[in-house]
Formats: sequence, structure tokens, C-alpha cells
Amino acid sequence: MRSIVVPLFVGAVSIAAPALAQIRAGGEFQVNVYTTGSQNHPSVAIDAAGRLVVSWSNSAPGGGVFTRRFDAAGAPVTGDVTVVSAGGLFSESHVASSYAGDFVVSWVTSVVGPLGTSLVMGRSFSAEGAPGATFSTSSPKGFGPRSARTPDGGFVVVWFGTADVVPPNSEIFGQRFDAAGARLGGEFKVNTYTTSGQGQPSVAVDAQGDFMVAWHSYDQEGRDFGIYAQRFNAGGARLGGEFRVNGATAADQSYPRLAVAAEEGFVVVWQSDGQDGDGFGVFGRRFAADGTPLGAEFQVNTYTTADQSRPEVAADAAGNFVVSWASMGQDGAGSGIFAQRFSSLAERRGAEFQVNTYTSFAQYLAAVALDPYGNMTVAWT
Repeated sequence: MRSIVVPLFVGAVSIAAPALAQIRAGGEFQVNVYTTGSQNHPSVAIDAAGRLVVSWSNSAPGGGVFTRRFDAAGAPVTGDVTVVSAGGLFSESHVASSYAGDFVVSWVTSVVGPLGTSLVMGRSFSAEGAPGATFSTSSPKGFGPRSARTPDGGFVVVWFGTADVVPPNSEIFGQRFDAAGARLGGEFKVNTYTTSGQGQPSVAVDAQGDFMVAWHSYDQEGRDFGIYAQRFNAGGARLGGEFRVNGATAADQSYPRLAVAAEEGFVVVWQSDGQDGDGFGVFGRRFAADGTPLGAEFQVNTYTTADQSRPEVAADAAGNFVVSWASMGQDGAGSGIFAQRFSSLAERRGAEFQVNTYTSFAQYLAAVALDPYGNMTVAWT
């Protein structure tokens, strides 16, 4: 049996990002007010005015999914706001915001039973936090939802799961919504290769409304996990076929994350086993809007001892991007949160840096957001 001795908190820090330095805009601060049990799976989004919204989940029975909003200076605008708190176990929250500040929260609701379901669900909110439409997937098994806003105020949600109660293998699914939260068409399958299993999708939408989905796929490259992606136009039609993202194929490449970068292109980051010489490391690759690779994959982390894992990525309006991850032992105790900034051409902007200042026990599950000007906020458990 595993016990939580010290409560886990969702933490956050805002960092201004001039050309070659990281200047903290105040210290790290606790996001959640309610502290009983464990607050997990934080996600953070930022609008054009620098206003923040953080979501997280408490997966204990009677827990739920929560959000809290902060102004551009990091001052709280609300307390913990309950998104959902009845009818199951809740996990894997994710929040996506438009430049105007309206946002959508997605999560997994699990119903315990012999044929228990795990539904991907969500709810939209105005910039002022007024709740809007709710939605849920029709597939009885769904996990790992990720969402992205579209230029017209709508959003795209992707997840992995199965269309059957008793699954053979998981696949990647998606659903488009309009600004009012109404479905645009039906749920669609993203992957075309269906052997073995596909999981952990990520999605990003460009200024034209076209979007790209990346995921990891088992055994598709001949062994272990690899990273694959598929482009879609704003109407949800495929643009070309799915393609492999990673160059190196030894061992596992897994847990991809996506962001829109310069000139409607994309950047994908992931964790790769053994490629940096010791445990997991973080790697990335840039792509043009048409899916053409812009150079070879590149290593994100410079500290390579033990594991650097579960990366997240965000980009600003100029295409500069930042990658965050959890690094084992680098901050002197357990895992800590680190980040590295890049130009739109994937050139390092300064050195990688430690985000967390509290280092006892473990800090993990980092999430990162950038405003249009490159100021960043990182949240973690």
C-alpha cells in the first residue's frame, strides 16, 4: 500500500523571458487552496493579456477536477473552482485557452465496475470563468485528453482509447467543437496504422485552423515505441498521411507534446530512452506547416544523468519556444523541474535552468505556457 505522508501541492512560477535570461516574476506559489489528499495532473494556459488559468484533478473518491484563475501579475482572481466532483473518479485534467481568455477543461471520468468505463469529458468557460457547454466522448474507454483552441473560438480534443468496452489495443481519436461547444461532425480516428497500440496524443492548431496530432505507437517502426503525427485541415480532413517524427529508433521514443512554432510550423518534443547516454532524455524536432522536417531532431536537456522525462512545450507569437521536463536528482533531492528556451530556429536561448526552488521530495508532471511575448508560466505537482 502506498501512503501520502506529505500532501502534494500544485505549484507554479511565472518567469519573464528576455533574450538571454530568465527573470522570475516573483517566487513560486501554491495554486490549490484545498490540500487534503493529492492534487495531480496540473495544466496551465495563458491568454494574450497574460492572465492564467490552472486546472488539476484530485483522483480520490469524492475528489474532482478544479481550476483557479490568476491575473497577469500572478494574483489569484478566484479560489478553487469545481469543474466536476460527483459520479466517478477523476484524473488527467487539461486546460486550453484562447488569446481572448476563454478556456476549455477536459478530463477522464472513470466509473468503477466489472465493465467500468473511462470517458473523456470536458466543459468550456468564458474568460470570466462562466461555465458553458459540457461534452463527453461516446467511446467507453478513453484516456489522456489534450485540447487546443481554434482561431474561430472552437476547439479540438484528442485522446487515446478504444471503441469497445473490452479493448484489443488503444488508438487515437479526436472531436472538433465550435465556439458554443457543439460538435462539428463526429468523432474521428487519427491513426491509420492500427497494429499493437497507440497512445498519449497531443494536438496543436495554427492560425489558419489547420491542426496536427502527434502520438506514440508501439512496434510501428519495427521495435518499441516511436513518435508519429498526422496533419488535418480546419475542416478535419487529412492532409497527407501519418508520418514518423523521431529519427533515432533504438529503444523507446514516447510521450510526445506539440506546439505551433514560427510561420505556422510545429515543434514536437518527446522522451527517448538511452539516446542521451543515460536513462531517458528529452528530444525535439521542428516541422514546416506542410509536415516537412526542418532539420534533424535535437537534444533538449544538457544534464544527462538518470532520467529527464515527460516534457511539455509551448511557443510564443514569434515561434520561440520553451520545453519543460522533470529531471531525476538534478536539484539534489528526488526529481525537479527544469526548462530550456529556444529560438524559432531551435537555437538555445541561454542554458537550461531549474524552475522549482522548493526541492524536498519530488516535483513532477510539469506543464508550461507562454504568452505571445515569451513570458512563461510553469506549473507542477
